[in-house]
Amino acid sequence: MIARRMAHSKSALRKTLSSSALPKAEESARRRPINGARLLDEITMAVRKYVVLDDGAAEVVALWAVHTHAIDAFRITPRLGITSVVKGCGKSTLLDVLTVLVRSPLLAANISAAALYRRVDQDEPTVLIDEADTFLVRNDELRGILNAGHRRGTFVYRGDDKFSAWAATAIALIGRLPSTLEDRSILVRLKRRRADEPLTPFRADRTDDLDALTKLAADWAVENLDALTNADPQVPAELQNREADNWRPLFAIADVVGGTWPERVRKVASSMSQARHGNDPDPGVILLQDIFRLQSKFSKRLPSAQLASALAGLEERPWSEWKGKPITAKAISGLLAPFGIHPNEMRQGSQVLRGYEIGQFEDAFARYVEAPRN
Repeated sequence: MIARRMAHSKSALRKTLSSSALPKAEESARRRPINGARLLDEITMAVRKYVVLDDGAAEVVALWAVHTHAIDAFRITPRLGITSVVKGCGKSTLLDVLTVLVRSPLLAANISAAALYRRVDQDEPTVLIDEADTFLVRNDELRGILNAGHRRGTFVYRGDDKFSAWAATAIALIGRLPSTLEDRSILVRLKRRRADEPLTPFRADRTDDLDALTKLAADWAVENLDALTNADPQVPAELQNREADNWRPLFAIADVVGGTWPERVRKVASSMSQARHGNDPDPGVILLQDIFRLQSKFSKRLPSAQLASALAGLEERPWSEWKGKPITAKAISGLLAPFGIHPNEMRQGSQVLRGYEIGQFEDAFARYVEAPRN
């Protein structure tokens, strides 16, 4: 089945050029190879017209959009994680722009697991998910399918039927993606526009400039499909395992277009990787740090419910919106378990509660928390 689908998809892709009824002069001009570097430059500038992103993120969006047109060349399709700290930063606008730029877009503000795998199998779309923080975090089945679709040749089985999960996917949300999806994603962060940063309002009825870029991206993918299929791009040493897999399709595109793009995208990838890993400690370590800060509020015992309430009250920390709601005693227990710290029953007056003895944290504090220096 997968071989038939790939053959059909490649055949459809190769027909893109011939399906347009171009005047002879224009058709002759179009036979010249498309300047891929210029195309990526123009897509990057177009993206920057509508949203404010971190440095290098517009280049990533441009490469990712082109990769959707050449998806038949790749074994991995990285999820594009579109995040912001707060609302009003343009995530929906960027998805609107991608709806024009990508191959066969399917835009959804909510979708069930069954609807997703059926549409993916039938239509081979590029899936664009908005408002993911409102429904995805607690939907294990949907997350599993999105995880599986990261790699070609993965299927969902329902009775005697099987459905392909393989699809390029962008996911927009406030906060962070679930860890398994984040691991399969290249992340771009949007910022709220400052008063002195001019942006062009997106108009769905006025996208001629984007439409033209999309047609060029589809044609470029046809022209270079074999080169992309056979590509084995060099990956910077700091990118390892799945992170390296995520970037390979984008490196392959950059290498084929040439110009400044091969060096440019590798610098962006290295910078993003360093920011992602160097300044992003494990949530369990963050929790230990905050419990260390809070220990003076307790005696030798930390009842789980009271600890959860104290953590949720800390400003500028993740616990008040941990996976969409204030952190619970159960979530605390799960984060502390890898450090060998588990809740026990304890008596407080006439009540029997569950919680922790402060002595349980001594080893973890010594290993993972740097005490404040005088």
